[in-house]
Amino acid sequence: MIDYIISGRSKKEGLHSDNYNKGFDSRKIKIDDGIHYCNNCNHTWSKVAAYVDSSRWRKYPEGNIPILGKKRIECPGCKTLRKGRNDNY
Repeated sequence: MIDYIISGRSKKEGLHSDNYNKGFDSRKIKIDDGIHYCNNCNHTWSKVAAYVDSSRWRKYPEGNIPILGKKRIECPGCKTLRKGRNDNY
């Protein structure tokens, strides 16, 4: 018993298992790639699942997410406003 304690646990037990020391794989889809910047309202936005927001997109507060490297795509909110203005004329 004492020899077991002195020698330590085997590699297959506890935190020292092979899977623990491998590290983590990076995500195949980066979350940051799905966030876009709207030039009209100066907000960042992304498509989200219906259970997160029923409109299926979410606008983030201005200045909350850095805009460097974001694709410049008009957000659905500005598209609807622009479409509504064009219908009135």
